[in-house]
Amino acid sequence: MSPTRRPDPSTSDAPVDDDPILAIDRALGAVARSIASSRAHEKVIMRAGLDARIDRAGFTALARIHDHGPLRLSDLAALLGVDLSTVSRQVRTIEDQGLVVRRADPTDGRAAMVEASADGRQALQRLRESARARLGEILVDWSDDERHELARSLARFDEAMRRYGDRP
Repeated sequence: MSPTRRPDPSTSDAPVDDDPILAIDRALGAVARSIASSRAHEKVIMRAGLDARIDRAGFTALARIHDHGPLRLSDLAALLGVDLSTVSRQVRTIEDQGLVVRRADPTDGRAAMVEASADGRQALQRLRESARARLGEILVDWSDDERHELARSLARFDEAMRRYGDRP
């Protein structure tokens, strides 16, 4: 027996199964591809008036450093769910761009802490404003109730992922 088909909400003409888990899986895949696209990141960067030198990984590292910092690289790696060598490369790149600075750890002189520089804080603020403006444009046809429902559902999904152990 063939499943009932109806339009996929993430595209105008792609069919979706009646199985809600399959529909969620497909929608999450489509959303993840859209979020991860270099074209979307470039639009956010351009709108923020920044050059394209900060990539998505650098933006994410900068945001965690700003929001949780100053941080040791090992703590940043744990927050990002990546290994120390990966976070070291990411931080070196944004440090070379003047977006973060290293300082000695006051509790352990052998270790270093990273924190957002003034330029990094300003760039992050502009990137976040740009990303939110773009999201507002994407959701322009959604009612306030629909936006609130999406926010509630995403927060609930995020909490479930955290409880399940799939998110640091």
